[in-house]
Amino acid sequence: MKEKKKKGKKKLIAISVCGVVALAVGAGALHSIAGKDAASAGTLKTAELEKMDLKQTVTLSGVVDSAESASPVSMVNGVKVRSVKVKVGDRVKKGDVIAELDTTDLEKSLASLKTTLEHAVQKNELDLKAAQRGYDQAVAGKQTASERGNRTISDAQQQYRDAVDDQNQLYSDYDSAAADRSYKEEIAAQAAAEAEAASANALMLASERDAIKKELTAAKADARAAAGTDAAAAADARVADLEAQFETADNAYTEAKQAAADAAAYSGECTQAMLAAVTKETELKMGMSSAEKAVAAAEAESRRASEAKSDADSESDSHVAASKDSLATLQLSSDDSLADLKKQISTLEEQIESCTVKSDIDGIVTEVAVKEGELYAGGVIAVVQDDSSYKLTAYVDQYDISKLKKGQDTDIIVQAVSKDAMEGTLDYIAPTPSAAAETGSDSSSYEINAVLKKNEPDLRIGMTAKLIVNIQEKDQVYAIPESYILKDEDGNAYIEVTPDGNEKEKVPVTCGMQTDYYTEISGSGLKDGLLVVIPDGEAEDGSSLFY
Repeated sequence: MKEKKKKGKKKLIAISVCGVVALAVGAGALHSIAGKDAASAGTLKTAELEKMDLKQTVTLSGVVDSAESASPVSMVNGVKVRSVKVKVGDRVKKGDVIAELDTTDLEKSLASLKTTLEHAVQKNELDLKAAQRGYDQAVAGKQTASERGNRTISDAQQQYRDAVDDQNQLYSDYDSAAADRSYKEEIAAQAAAEAEAASANALMLASERDAIKKELTAAKADARAAAGTDAAAAADARVADLEAQFETADNAYTEAKQAAADAAAYSGECTQAMLAAVTKETELKMGMSSAEKAVAAAEAESRRASEAKSDADSESDSHVAASKDSLATLQLSSDDSLADLKKQISTLEEQIESCTVKSDIDGIVTEVAVKEGELYAGGVIAVVQDDSSYKLTAYVDQYDISKLKKGQDTDIIVQAVSKDAMEGTLDYIAPTPSAAAETGSDSSSYEINAVLKKNEPDLRIGMTAKLIVNIQEKDQVYAIPESYILKDEDGNAYIEVTPDGNEKEKVPVTCGMQTDYYTEISGSGLKDGLLVVIPDGEAEDGSSLFY
């Protein structure tokens, strides 16, 4: 594919409308578009379909600019230019002195202001010290009264805390007693239920044992009656089995009877413990009333102590606030007077510093706007441009700006350096029309910048350049003039072809990339050499297709 592209460049056909270039390259063109005669086998005008390379670009005229420039100025005007340190063509480093302005009058004014500031600082310090002493005395008096009141409050609060602690302890003991009583009630109820269950179980086992005993008595009688007969063995076996059952039942009954007795004894113990817990809970509840009264009395005494201190603090605060206000007022007036003087001094110092005009960047001096000895009236003193790297500046009209995107590849041709294109990248697209462009014939042009992928040492600022921004590119696709593409009632695209030059056939197509003249088409019915019908009114050769 790369080889085809190289060969195709030798057959380049360009169409340029409003700055946009559409390229048809190589064998990729209809025969009639390539300049050959239309087929004349029949009555229809036709052209053979072949593949072509398509390329859409935007071509612009631009200029080589410095990637960075600086125009140093001074914040002072109306003073003489003491010296100019550079001339056009000089190389400077960032921080190098460009020019110096006369600072004699500024330095005299600065010295006078510094003396005035020094005297004002001394006077303000004396006034502030006196006001500070008055404020300190008020604060000390407040502290003494406050400490006295705090001790009284502390004693009352301690008594209150002790009363609350006693009450809380009583509450805690009561809560514990209530919980203990509730727990023991549950245990007593559970023990009673277990005792009742054990008694019921013993009765049940006694009934079972008695039933077995009755059945055993009957079995023994049956055995005696069956003695000496064939049923004697079975009767004896039954007696033996029942005797074993009776022994087991009798043992179970004895154990259950003892368990019932133990459960009844434990239930009695639990009932006694529950009654003791109820008695303790009742006693603690009766003591809670006295504790509440003690807390209320201690709280009232603490509140009285706090109110007395609050009254004393209010009086002290009033005195302190008045002293503080006097100090703050004096401080503000002092700060204001000093701030104004300091601001004037700072301004003068900045003005004096700005009288030594320095370069903000490394570069070459391309303009010097002042002369030594003349009166500086403001404005640019010199222009320094960085010529170690360049950008290309151009302007794009409103119809093409939407086609450009940052990062697009750009071919840059500077005839003064070389006829060969240099590789670049679109680096900046202005969001609004450029003020520079508005001074020209088209007020809707947008500034763009491109940067070189590789620096070119022979470039110079101000050289004219051509920028070719690559918008879209496709190799070896079918493409025809847009006017050859028709639409059916449903809006589907198709072209008309003919096998013999007389009869037309519709071939559905899908449209793809578009240039100003050509439209890419695709479809299963397309092939090399297909005879495409040229619509009425279209040229039969390519001569009128180009501008």
